[in-house]
Amino acid sequence: MNAYVVFSENPASVHINNLKAIKHDTILVLALDGDATTRHWSPVERIDTGDSEEFCRRCGAALGWLLENEDSPTGIRAAWKGLVQGRA
Repeated sequence: MNAYVVFSENPASVHINNLKAIKHDTILVLALDGDATTRHWSPVERIDTGDSEEFCRRCGAALGWLLENEDSPTGIRAAWKGLVQGRA
């Protein structure tokens, strides 16, 4: 139904200090099978890996879109790989 990006790691944390690390998480809100939803996920063209917040935002949107389309596991893997590599 929706995806929310939240801060998950303090940028000054010794675990990620001076590293190119993900500082965010994505929270997905899903509906039970058969429950009507008013939202339809738009296709994602690519997942930018250069920014933590944007990466998590696009991953959540891509996952929602892929789940809504009920593609096969093989199709989902291929689509995901293409999105991360910018070849969707």
